[in-house]
Amino acid sequence: MSDASSRGVGFGVMVWGAGGMKTGIVVIGRNEGERLVACLRSLVTGQYPIVYVDSGSSDGSPQQAASLGIEVTALDMSIPFTAARAQLQTRLLF
Repeated sequence: MSDASSRGVGFGVMVWGAGGMKTGIVVIGRNEGERLVACLRSLVTGQYPIVYVDSGSSDGSPQQAASLGIEVTALDMSIPFTAARAQLQTRLLF
């Protein structure tokens, strides 16, 4: 496993809402550390609710997000992960 893949490099930011739907920001990541903090700080405006969906981090990412006042939810890692599952679970948050 390469160093990059073991750190979970890469995360997604999604903004949901259109046509009268509630709008919010969902950030999905794993072991993002300071990149996550920088991302979340850039999004915290009070205009939209923000949720960080953690995919099994071991570096304190959920705690860092929570310390910024971000709502944190963790994926149940006992269920196989797929992009479709992440999208469905994320939509259910709002």
